[in-house]
Amino acid sequence: MTQRNNIARLPLESRMRIAQLIDDGASYDEIRSDAEICRLDVTLHNSSFGAYRVSDEFRDYCAARRRYGKEVERRKIGALMADGSGLVKAANFELLRLLLEKLENGDELDEKSLAALARGLAVAQKNEESKSAERESALRARIAELEEKLATLSHVDSGRVADAMLKKFGVK
Repeated sequence: MTQRNNIARLPLESRMRIAQLIDDGASYDEIRSDAEICRLDVTLHNSSFGAYRVSDEFRDYCAARRRYGKEVERRKIGALMADGSGLVKAANFELLRLLLEKLENGDELDEKSLAALARGLAVAQKNEESKSAERESALRARIAELEEKLATLSHVDSGRVADAMLKKFGVK
């Protein structure tokens, strides 16, 4: 749908700011009082906002913003999985995303699916805690091993080591 109003005549950057504000739920008065919009020195009527809301440009902007948001969410989950902090954080993130999506869409919160997600999250949390305990145990064993090795090296004369390094490598 082609627009014929004063928003359509604004620079692209200004139209995108208006689209962002509308999509974020700002009132028309809030949009008019936005610092960027005030600098435009243009009168924006409610009918202009109404026409812009049904325009192809606004629809395309909203669709692109949703796609971008989903891509960011996907990458966040991937990063959580890749850095080893893992499954529990990713599951928590996904659970919150699903809840927010349902709330934004005005959907009913299905008790069965929420309970299934919560159970899956609890299992994942227990698995993660078990892995953490195993890692901690392995690290404690490695620390004990290194401390034992260090104790055997305490009799080394550092002055003699320095003299030997100077003689062999010329290091001072």
